[in-house]
Amino acid sequence: MSHYMVYYVKLDLEGGDSLDKRIVIVFGTIAAGLLILLIVLNFRSASSVQIAAIDVVQNAGQSVIHFYNKKGKNEKNLSIPYQLTEDTPIVNGDKVFLTVKKRKEGEELSGILEYDKDKDIYQVYWSNQSSVNSFGVNEEYLFYVTTFNDVSRIERIDRKTGKHQILPFPHAYIGQIAVCGTIVYAIAQYTDGESDLITINCRNLKCLYQKELSSYGYTPADLYLKDQTLYLLFQTKMVDGSEVENPALCEMNLKSHEITAHSLSIGHPYTINEYKNKLLITDYDPVRNKGNAIYLYDPKNQKEVRFTCEENPSQISIRGKQIYLLDRNKRKVTQYQIIGQKLELKQQYQLPGITKRSSFKLTGFFLTSE
Repeated sequence: MSHYMVYYVKLDLEGGDSLDKRIVIVFGTIAAGLLILLIVLNFRSASSVQIAAIDVVQNAGQSVIHFYNKKGKNEKNLSIPYQLTEDTPIVNGDKVFLTVKKRKEGEELSGILEYDKDKDIYQVYWSNQSSVNSFGVNEEYLFYVTTFNDVSRIERIDRKTGKHQILPFPHAYIGQIAVCGTIVYAIAQYTDGESDLITINCRNLKCLYQKELSSYGYTPADLYLKDQTLYLLFQTKMVDGSEVENPALCEMNLKSHEITAHSLSIGHPYTINEYKNKLLITDYDPVRNKGNAIYLYDPKNQKEVRFTCEENPSQISIRGKQIYLLDRNKRKVTQYQIIGQKLELKQQYQLPGITKRSSFKLTGFFLTSE
């Protein structure tokens, strides 16, 4: 925190000439200007952090968040006494939500860590299960889903009161949820290979409707909501009891619940985001760590434009026209921008390499300053 000293000068202007008054006015203007400049510089220094990269200390159950400024310089680090996972962090205003794990009395427990970017503090909401399948957040609630003994449970936590409430789904595996406004979208899979999209009211936890998805794909790799359309990104489809490759993008009208399916030429469509009024889709296979391209897709005419990148895009974030790609193996985050028909490199954030004394694993990142 910066400290400022204010000096008070008593001047007798009575009977003085106009030159004395002008000197005082000029002095006061300069002093005020310098004070404003110091405040601005202090603010810029406090908000200069651009990205935060997450390292897990393997076999130690600890993590470190590295904060980098816009020039790629490491400004500070935050140690977390828990293991952060590879789930994509969710940024909601001045809060960041990440999944964590810890060992307690020989058992592994998972939960959601809430990090306050402004205050640089965090708290954890622990579940009683070893794994969180998926999570989501809005202004009022935090949601996460776990599965145990063939029952999936969506748990809601009131962010003001901390009150918990559970919505069970027997004989279903809910591997993914997305929270958009006052609606929770849940993807449920069943033992017979069928899958449904379930929509739930955030406030009363009532199921609004279910939509069969099996004819379009096995389970979505990602979901994205734009206006009144829900986009579902599929990699595979069940055919005669077998899972076969079937890259596709489905558009669901949230008013009529009708779905329109589009085939994709993308090998392994992994994530979907909005970019310049189009959809940006990454091509990445997390099992084999393969894929080095992103696609700009126009849902109006189904046109795909492919951009090759140096990274295996295991995670992506977008701010305005800037695209940030994470490559876990190369331990870096790269900033790009699409200009015309080219993917132009803007900045790279390279994390320190692995040494004999360290055993870090880069799991994810999130953007900090606006």
